[in-house]
Amino acid sequence: MAELPEIEIARRDLDKEITGRRVKMVDVPGTKKALPAMRSKQQFADLLVGKKVVSVSRDGTLLLFDLGPDEFILAETLERVVIPNDLVGFVEGRSSWARVGLSIHVTAPKIDPGFDGKIALEIKNVGSANIQLAALDDQPAQILFMRLTTPLTPDQLYGEDELFQHQSAPLPSSDH
Repeated sequence: MAELPEIEIARRDLDKEITGRRVKMVDVPGTKKALPAMRSKQQFADLLVGKKVVSVSRDGTLLLFDLGPDEFILAETLERVVIPNDLVGFVEGRSSWARVGLSIHVTAPKIDPGFDGKIALEIKNVGSANIQLAALDDQPAQILFMRLTTPLTPDQLYGEDELFQHQSAPLPSSDH
């Protein structure tokens, strides 16, 4: 396993070579296990092709992601959420992140009763400066819950046949 000095040397070399360039091609060697949150290697590649490399960063063993102005990413929560039939959830950004221009949901904040899965985050930098997020460390989103006055019946719940039920990765829309 590489030690921190070797990781830093690799980071510096990569930063000099690729910062400011656009991703033209992605090759994902190995098995699907290398991408547990993705449905396929091609889906992962499609998310990166055409994106501009803003910087290559690390903080110890944390991976850092830079989101440039007007850039959008589709991400997911670490946690799996199960919403009972008497609650509805809303994913919202946190004030401190909004004040630097980070939007957590573009159009879909509601988490329906009966939903079971990880929450897709539609993250966009609407500010004028780069925003850096540390995977598994930063917490730019929160979930608010409201209790329903009348619990939904099983046929009214977010069902097993719904597109995003039990998603293992944030799925792009198939409608657009």
